[in-house]
Amino acid sequence: MYLEEKAKTLKIALIGCATTIIYYSLLNIILSHPYPWAIYPAFLVIWWPLALYHAQRKTFVAFSVTSTILISIFFITVNVVSSPEVIWAIYPIFVVLWWPLSMYFYVYKRKMYNSTTLPKRI
Repeated sequence: MYLEEKAKTLKIALIGCATTIIYYSLLNIILSHPYPWAIYPAFLVIWWPLALYHAQRKTFVAFSVTSTILISIFFITVNVVSSPEVIWAIYPIFVVLWWPLSMYFYVYKRKMYNSTTLPKRI
Protein backbone atom coordinates (compact mmCIF):
# COMPACT_ATOMS: atom_id res chain seq x y z
CA MET A 1 0.00 0.00 0.00
CA TYR A 2 2.83 2.38 0.81
CA LEU A 3 4.68 1.54 -2.39
CA GLU A 4 1.80 2.65 -4.66
CA GLU A 5 3.12 2.72 -8.25
CA LYS A 6 6.50 1.27 -7.27
CA ALA A 7 4.77 -2.01 -6.45
CA LYS A 8 4.30 -2.49 -10.18
CA THR A 9 8.05 -2.65 -10.86
CA LEU A 10 9.77 -5.98 -11.22
CA LYS A 11 12.66 -4.95 -8.96
CA ILE A 12 10.36 -4.17 -6.03
CA ALA A 13 8.39 -7.37 -6.65
CA LEU A 14 11.56 -9.48 -6.59
CA ILE A 15 12.82 -7.78 -3.42
CA GLY A 16 9.44 -8.18 -1.73
CA CYS A 17 9.18 -11.80 -2.83
CA ALA A 18 12.69 -12.69 -1.61
CA THR A 19 12.19 -10.85 1.68
CA THR A 20 8.89 -12.60 2.36
CA ILE A 21 10.26 -16.04 1.51
CA ILE A 22 13.33 -15.52 3.72
CA TYR A 23 11.21 -14.18 6.59
CA TYR A 24 8.75 -17.06 6.58
CA SER A 25 11.48 -19.64 6.07
CA LEU A 26 13.35 -18.37 9.12
CA LEU A 27 10.12 -18.24 11.09
CA ASN A 28 9.41 -21.83 10.03
CA ILE A 29 12.86 -22.98 11.14
CA ILE A 30 12.61 -21.21 14.50
CA LEU A 31 9.01 -22.07 15.43
CA SER A 32 8.19 -25.41 13.85
CA HIS A 33 11.16 -27.12 12.33
CA PRO A 34 9.68 -30.58 11.48
CA TYR A 35 7.08 -29.45 8.93
CA PRO A 36 8.09 -26.98 6.18
CA TRP A 37 4.92 -24.87 6.13
CA ALA A 38 6.87 -21.94 4.63
CA ILE A 39 6.32 -23.46 1.18
CA TYR A 40 2.71 -22.23 1.24
CA PRO A 41 3.36 -18.48 1.63
CA ALA A 42 6.38 -18.85 -0.68
CA PHE A 43 4.14 -20.32 -3.37
CA LEU A 44 1.70 -17.44 -3.01
CA VAL A 45 4.25 -14.63 -3.05
CA ILE A 46 6.12 -15.98 -6.11
CA TRP A 47 3.09 -15.08 -8.23
CA TRP A 48 3.70 -11.34 -7.77
CA PRO A 49 6.96 -11.03 -9.76
CA LEU A 50 5.93 -13.82 -12.13
CA ALA A 51 2.72 -12.05 -13.12
CA LEU A 52 4.45 -8.67 -13.41
CA TYR A 53 7.19 -10.07 -15.62
CA HIS A 54 4.82 -11.66 -18.12
CA ALA A 55 2.28 -8.81 -18.04
CA GLN A 56 4.95 -6.24 -18.88
CA ARG A 57 6.16 -8.32 -21.83
CA LYS A 58 2.65 -9.45 -22.87
CA THR A 59 3.78 -13.09 -22.98
CA PHE A 60 0.57 -14.68 -21.83
CA VAL A 61 1.19 -18.13 -23.29
CA ALA A 62 4.61 -18.23 -21.64
CA PHE A 63 2.93 -17.14 -18.40
CA SER A 64 0.55 -20.09 -18.58
CA VAL A 65 3.42 -22.52 -19.22
CA THR A 66 5.58 -21.06 -16.44
CA SER A 67 2.64 -21.05 -14.05
CA THR A 68 1.80 -24.64 -14.87
CA ILE A 69 5.37 -25.65 -14.08
CA LEU A 70 5.26 -23.67 -10.81
CA ILE A 71 1.94 -25.21 -9.78
CA SER A 72 3.19 -28.69 -10.66
CA ILE A 73 6.36 -28.26 -8.59
CA PHE A 74 4.26 -26.96 -5.70
CA PHE A 75 1.87 -29.92 -5.73
CA ILE A 76 4.70 -32.44 -6.05
CA THR A 77 6.49 -30.79 -3.11
CA VAL A 78 3.37 -30.77 -0.96
CA ASN A 79 2.70 -34.39 -1.89
CA VAL A 80 6.22 -35.49 -0.93
CA VAL A 81 6.22 -33.47 2.30
CA SER A 82 2.73 -34.22 3.58
CA SER A 83 1.89 -37.71 2.32
CA PRO A 84 4.72 -39.44 0.46
CA GLU A 85 3.04 -42.84 0.65
CA VAL A 86 0.16 -41.72 -1.60
CA ILE A 87 0.73 -40.16 -5.00
CA TRP A 88 -2.11 -37.67 -5.37
CA ALA A 89 -0.31 -34.71 -7.00
CA ILE A 90 -0.89 -36.08 -10.49
CA TYR A 91 -4.59 -35.21 -10.36
CA PRO A 92 -4.32 -31.42 -9.86
CA ILE A 93 -1.35 -31.35 -12.26
CA PHE A 94 -3.47 -32.99 -14.94
CA VAL A 95 -6.15 -30.33 -14.44
CA VAL A 96 -3.64 -27.47 -14.63
CA LEU A 97 -2.15 -28.80 -17.89
CA TRP A 98 -5.29 -27.63 -19.68
CA TRP A 99 -4.38 -23.98 -19.08
CA PRO A 100 -1.44 -23.76 -21.53
CA LEU A 101 -3.27 -25.99 -23.97
CA SER A 102 -6.28 -23.69 -24.02
CA MET A 103 -4.01 -20.66 -24.36
CA TYR A 104 -2.34 -22.28 -27.36
CA PHE A 105 -5.62 -22.86 -29.12
CA TYR A 106 -6.90 -19.39 -28.28
CA VAL A 107 -3.82 -17.44 -29.40
CA TYR A 108 -2.24 -19.44 -32.18
CA LYS A 109 -5.33 -20.89 -33.78
CA ARG A 110 -6.96 -17.46 -33.79
CA LYS A 111 -3.95 -16.03 -35.61
CA MET A 112 -4.14 -18.83 -38.16
CA TYR A 113 -7.87 -18.25 -38.65
CA ASN A 114 -7.39 -14.49 -39.10
CA SER A 115 -4.54 -14.94 -41.58
CA THR A 116 -6.61 -16.98 -44.01
CA THR A 117 -8.61 -14.98 -46.50
CA LEU A 118 -12.28 -15.56 -46.27
CA PRO A 119 -14.45 -15.24 -49.37
CA LYS A 120 -16.37 -12.00 -49.53
CA ARG A 121 -20.11 -12.07 -49.67
CA ILE A 122 -21.81 -10.42 -52.54
